[in-house]
Amino acid sequence: MYQLNSPTVIAENFDDEFVIVNLQQGIYFSLRNTAAHFWSLLMSGLSTTEILTNMLIIYQCDEKELSEDLNYFIENLLAEQIIVQSSIEKPEQLILPAPQDKLPYNKPVIERFNDMQEILLLDPVHDVDREGWPISKEQEP
Repeated sequence: MYQLNSPTVIAENFDDEFVIVNLQQGIYFSLRNTAAHFWSLLMSGLSTTEILTNMLIIYQCDEKELSEDLNYFIENLLAEQIIVQSSIEKPEQLILPAPQDKLPYNKPVIERFNDMQEILLLDPVHDVDREGWPISKEQEP
Protein backbone atom coordinates (compact mmCIF):
# COMPACT_ATOMS: atom_id res chain seq x y z
CA MET A 1 0.00 0.00 0.00
CA TYR A 2 1.02 3.57 -0.61
CA GLN A 3 0.28 7.06 0.66
CA LEU A 4 0.91 10.62 -0.43
CA ASN A 5 4.42 11.84 0.42
CA SER A 6 3.13 14.67 2.58
CA PRO A 7 3.83 17.36 3.61
CA THR A 8 6.27 17.60 0.69
CA VAL A 9 3.55 16.72 -1.82
CA ILE A 10 -0.04 17.95 -2.02
CA ALA A 11 -2.84 16.71 -4.28
CA GLU A 12 -6.19 18.17 -5.25
CA ASN A 13 -9.08 16.83 -7.31
CA PHE A 14 -10.56 19.16 -9.95
CA ASP A 15 -13.54 17.45 -11.60
CA ASP A 16 -11.97 14.54 -13.54
CA GLU A 17 -8.35 15.57 -12.98
CA PHE A 18 -5.94 15.28 -10.07
CA VAL A 19 -3.27 17.95 -9.76
CA ILE A 20 -0.30 16.97 -7.63
CA VAL A 21 2.42 19.41 -6.56
CA ASN A 22 5.84 18.49 -5.21
CA LEU A 23 6.53 21.61 -3.16
CA GLN A 24 10.16 20.68 -2.54
CA GLN A 25 11.00 20.31 -6.24
CA GLY A 26 8.58 22.90 -7.63
CA ILE A 27 7.12 20.42 -10.12
CA TYR A 28 3.45 19.67 -10.64
CA PHE A 29 1.66 16.78 -12.28
CA SER A 30 -1.69 16.17 -13.90
CA LEU A 31 -3.53 12.85 -13.79
CA ARG A 32 -6.61 12.41 -15.96
CA ASN A 33 -8.70 9.55 -17.31
CA THR A 34 -7.23 6.15 -16.43
CA ALA A 35 -4.41 7.72 -14.39
CA ALA A 36 -7.01 9.53 -12.24
CA HIS A 37 -8.82 6.24 -11.60
CA PHE A 38 -5.56 4.49 -10.68
CA TRP A 39 -4.72 7.40 -8.36
CA SER A 40 -8.13 7.39 -6.62
CA LEU A 41 -7.93 3.68 -5.88
CA LEU A 42 -4.28 3.85 -4.84
CA MET A 43 -4.92 6.72 -2.42
CA SER A 44 -7.93 4.90 -0.93
CA GLY A 45 -5.48 2.33 0.44
CA LEU A 46 -6.22 -0.57 -1.87
CA SER A 47 -3.65 -3.19 -2.76
CA THR A 48 -2.54 -3.56 -6.37
CA THR A 49 -4.68 -6.72 -6.62
CA GLU A 50 -7.75 -4.82 -5.43
CA ILE A 51 -7.02 -1.97 -7.85
CA LEU A 52 -6.77 -4.45 -10.73
CA THR A 53 -10.08 -6.04 -9.73
CA ASN A 54 -11.80 -2.66 -9.73
CA MET A 55 -10.25 -1.52 -13.00
CA LEU A 56 -11.22 -4.74 -14.78
CA ILE A 57 -14.84 -4.03 -13.80
CA ILE A 58 -14.71 -0.55 -15.35
CA TYR A 59 -12.50 -0.91 -18.43
CA GLN A 60 -12.30 -3.14 -21.50
CA CYS A 61 -8.73 -4.37 -21.16
CA ASP A 62 -6.45 -7.31 -20.79
CA GLU A 63 -5.49 -8.13 -17.20
CA LYS A 64 -1.78 -8.53 -18.07
CA GLU A 65 -1.63 -5.14 -19.80
CA LEU A 66 -3.50 -3.51 -16.93
CA SER A 67 -1.15 -5.07 -14.36
CA GLU A 68 1.94 -3.91 -16.27
CA ASP A 69 0.52 -0.39 -16.62
CA LEU A 70 -0.34 -0.21 -12.91
CA ASN A 71 3.16 -1.32 -11.89
CA TYR A 72 4.73 1.22 -14.28
CA PHE A 73 2.39 3.94 -12.93
CA ILE A 74 3.38 3.19 -9.32
CA GLU A 75 7.10 3.04 -10.20
CA ASN A 76 6.84 6.51 -11.78
CA LEU A 77 5.02 7.94 -8.76
CA LEU A 78 7.72 6.53 -6.47
CA ALA A 79 10.52 7.85 -8.73
CA GLU A 80 8.97 11.34 -8.70
CA GLN A 81 8.69 11.11 -4.88
CA ILE A 82 4.92 11.64 -5.06
CA ILE A 83 4.05 8.58 -3.00
CA VAL A 84 5.77 6.47 -0.37
CA GLN A 85 5.09 2.97 0.89
CA SER A 86 2.70 2.86 3.81
CA SER A 87 2.15 0.54 6.73
CA ILE A 88 -1.21 2.10 7.59
CA GLU A 89 -4.03 -0.38 7.97
CA LYS A 90 -6.24 -0.36 4.91
CA PRO A 91 -10.00 0.19 4.94
CA GLU A 92 -12.46 -2.48 3.95
CA GLN A 93 -12.16 -3.54 0.33
CA LEU A 94 -13.70 -1.04 -2.05
CA ILE A 95 -15.41 -2.51 -5.09
CA LEU A 96 -16.75 -0.02 -7.59
CA PRO A 97 -20.13 -0.70 -9.17
CA ALA A 98 -19.94 -2.11 -12.67
CA PRO A 99 -20.92 0.44 -15.31
CA GLN A 100 -23.62 -0.35 -17.88
CA ASP A 101 -20.95 -0.68 -20.56
CA LYS A 102 -17.24 -1.01 -19.93
CA LEU A 103 -15.16 2.01 -20.86
CA PRO A 104 -12.41 1.85 -23.47
CA TYR A 105 -9.00 1.56 -21.82
CA ASN A 106 -6.15 4.01 -22.34
CA LYS A 107 -2.71 3.75 -20.76
CA PRO A 108 -2.38 5.99 -17.69
CA VAL A 109 -0.36 9.13 -18.34
CA ILE A 110 1.41 11.22 -15.71
CA GLU A 111 1.81 14.68 -17.20
CA ARG A 112 4.81 16.46 -15.65
CA PHE A 113 5.25 20.25 -15.65
CA ASN A 114 8.10 22.43 -14.43
CA ASP A 115 7.05 25.72 -16.04
CA MET A 116 6.13 27.25 -12.65
CA GLN A 117 9.11 25.83 -10.77
CA GLU A 118 10.58 29.19 -9.75
CA ILE A 119 7.24 30.40 -8.39
CA LEU A 120 6.47 27.15 -6.56
CA LEU A 121 9.88 27.16 -4.88
CA LEU A 122 9.38 30.65 -3.44
CA ASP A 123 8.23 30.92 0.14
CA PRO A 124 6.45 34.30 0.18
CA VAL A 125 5.45 34.01 3.83
CA HIS A 126 8.93 33.53 5.29
CA ASP A 127 11.48 34.56 2.69
CA VAL A 128 10.88 38.20 1.78
CA ASP A 129 13.08 41.23 1.30
CA ARG A 130 12.56 44.63 3.00
CA GLU A 131 9.86 45.60 0.52
CA GLY A 132 7.99 42.31 1.01
CA TRP A 133 8.94 40.66 -2.29
CA PRO A 134 9.65 36.91 -2.15
CA ILE A 135 13.31 35.90 -2.23
CA SER A 136 14.19 32.83 -4.26
CA LYS A 137 16.35 30.18 -2.59
CA GLU A 138 19.21 31.04 -4.97
CA GLN A 139 19.32 34.67 -3.81
CA GLU A 140 20.73 35.76 -0.49
CA PRO A 141 18.55 38.00 1.73
